[in-house]
Amino acid sequence: MTRTGATSLRNRIGDLLARVRYRKERVIIEHRGKPVAALIPLEDLELLERLEEEWETQLLRAAKASSEKLVPLEELIAQYERLHGERLAL
Repeated sequence: MTRTGATSLRNRIGDLLARVRYRKERVIIEHRGKPVAALIPLEDLELLERLEEEWETQLLRAAKASSEKLVPLEELIAQYERLHGERLAL
């Protein structure tokens, strides 16, 4: 994986974009020696977005499944009071 500084990026942008586009390379852009961004092939970005959508779909399905098992607080209080024969002081 190629790394380049932000200043060098300005001078090499054409070359780096060609490497990303045609060689499918990934380029890490650093600022003051720390990685801050990346140039990646468009296909990688599209894959990442599809994976994110799938992940969100899975999370929503899991949340829906677990919420169907939840009992409202009022019902829990009523169950406690029936079980113990006394009002629950909140």
